[in-house]
Amino acid sequence: MSIRILRTLLAGLLTFILVLTVPRGLSLGASVDTGLPNETISSEIPALAASVIIPISEQPFYPLLLETYHRWATVPLSSVVGDSPSDTLLNFYAIMTHVTNNVDSILNTYDSNPGLFWGSTARMNIQEAEGLFVLATHTLDSSSFPESIRNDMAQEAALELKEVLDYVFTHSQYPIIIPDQIGLKALNAQRINSLDSWTLPHTLIVLENTISASRDVPGFLFSASTVRNINRMYNLIRDLPRVDQPFSSPSFYSKFASSPGYTVPPL
Repeated sequence: MSIRILRTLLAGLLTFILVLTVPRGLSLGASVDTGLPNETISSEIPALAASVIIPISEQPFYPLLLETYHRWATVPLSSVVGDSPSDTLLNFYAIMTHVTNNVDSILNTYDSNPGLFWGSTARMNIQEAEGLFVLATHTLDSSSFPESIRNDMAQEAALELKEVLDYVFTHSQYPIIIPDQIGLKALNAQRINSLDSWTLPHTLIVLENTISASRDVPGFLFSASTVRNINRMYNLIRDLPRVDQPFSSPSFYSKFASSPGYTVPPL
């Protein structure tokens, strides 16, 4: 399997659809509404889970996630790497939702109008999704990967990280408080040694304030250890039941990672 998964998908999606290699009706991401969704627990999860799992819409970070999602829809020009764990994590999660929803829109357009020539629309959507995806990878500290494959490994890690976060955000029994700058200072005030890092509770996902190879100013990135280990985290949750929520990207990575390799001319 080539590790240029999403870039290859985006570059060849129009041809891929036109030769009918993508099943009709495939849904990669749910549309995000401005209101709070009605959360539903998968029927495969024991009934007890419904009483203990906190729906994402009731998590403390959810209003800011909605705001972040709509900001990237209207003004996709701000820095994706933020000055706090909250900024970077929610930027990444919102942007990756836009990417999957954009691909979903392309597939739905083909489903509705399979006989129409809509190459220019598809091309525009593909370019937009690819641009956002590249931005999302900037939140990952991929410095531990060999330089020759660093970009490719970061892309694969971003796809896997999105699905890991989907799982974490929809299976937590505790409120997830993602600190902004003020919140991080308050946490450091409680520590013996002040740290410029934060770990997503009950996970190995760490955001660190660091300078990346592509940035000359500090900012919170998903740490190098997180990026190295994300494949192991993904393998732990990839076959587990999912919970319906509007920001999820169900099996987005696995659907295309398991597809046969294909080569198509550039759009």
